[in-house]
Amino acid sequence: MRILRASFASTIYRQPRPCLDTARLSSPHSDGWQMIRDANDEWLDTVLIEREPQKVFACARHVVETFLVNESSDDRPPLAKDENTARHWTDILFEPLYCTSSGRASENSSLPPEYEMDPPIKRVKTSKKNRRRVNLKIVVSYRGGDYCGWEDQRHELYQKDPTDASMPIHRKVDDRPPSVQGTLADILGPILEPDARHETRPIRLCVAGRTDLGVSAIRQVCRARTWRNLDDIETYVRDRVNKEAQERGLGLRIQDVESVDHSFHPTFDAQSRAYAYLIDTCSSGITLDVVVKLNQLLEPLVGKELDYFVLSYGKVKTQTTTCTMHRARATIVEWKEGPSLERREAICIELLGDRFLRRMVRLLVGTALREAHRGDGGAQSLIDILQSNDRRRRSRAAPPGGLIFVGAMYTDGRADG
Repeated sequence: MRILRASFASTIYRQPRPCLDTARLSSPHSDGWQMIRDANDEWLDTVLIEREPQKVFACARHVVETFLVNESSDDRPPLAKDENTARHWTDILFEPLYCTSSGRASENSSLPPEYEMDPPIKRVKTSKKNRRRVNLKIVVSYRGGDYCGWEDQRHELYQKDPTDASMPIHRKVDDRPPSVQGTLADILGPILEPDARHETRPIRLCVAGRTDLGVSAIRQVCRARTWRNLDDIETYVRDRVNKEAQERGLGLRIQDVESVDHSFHPTFDAQSRAYAYLIDTCSSGITLDVVVKLNQLLEPLVGKELDYFVLSYGKVKTQTTTCTMHRARATIVEWKEGPSLERREAICIELLGDRFLRRMVRLLVGTALREAHRGDGGAQSLIDILQSNDRRRRSRAAPPGGLIFVGAMYTDGRADG
């Protein structure tokens, strides 16, 4: 008797999706869905996707490099904007980016109810071991172009001895490109677990948001655990990691280390995550009227629980594809690479939501820019695309070079923990 097992993702109920002609070959950029392209998609390719990354994403690179230098970046934000509007709680996560005319967000900025409540009470094991164990929350910045993404791609290989001659040559551990998780685990291993065998199994790191190939971060939140009982272990870990990263030129730097409760989990405890996408205006050729229209298209997304299946990539592996945006806007910011250089302008797309699907931010940026250039779809055109449940109506994903993970907010209303 054959037993047919449905995949976990098949339990998600949605509206019927349009059937695709299996005889049609999909575009390499379409995730198995043949995109419906027109002149506006060609425009998007010209101004963003096919542009030279070193020029069109120079502002994003400048922001990341600001957080990778030795000195503290608190007193010299990489971007500037003139904004005199009332402060909002969603400004908190984006504060490290900006020097504004209205100053930093007030501590009295009203938070939504889910952020004002006390952190949920969790059952904490009371064994002697757990009482001695140290739970470290680590805030890290990294240059996305140096890594294949956050996730360590070597995990399946650690089940075997890496020196085993029976392992195929193309699956050797050292053949894989470096990942942020793997690089950080290799450095932290000898520091936090000096007696363990890290060449066969690295220390475990949990993270607030897994980033893809080429995506950078300025305040990524991860967690590591250790049995070592050291005085001022937070400073010890930060200095040791930063020293080795600097000596090896790894494009990675720890901004902060904090001892937290044993129950803390950076993924499941995060109530929201923030991203910024930066595009140079001069290098891209995107005009101001397109930016104004782009902001008008993003505004209707705020505060609504919407199904973002259309703007996701690959097979759905989550329980739900609905997300709520707390902030979605596009503005013009100023930046300069050095004190003696002229100020330049860039488009900054700020997105803050309770969750993000795979490649959702880049697909949203690309699709929103295309619709802003189209100009005749109305302010609800993005929502119409989402409600169609048809992935063919989206655009190609924006390149990863302009995307930055800005930070995460937790149930106590604190940014980055």
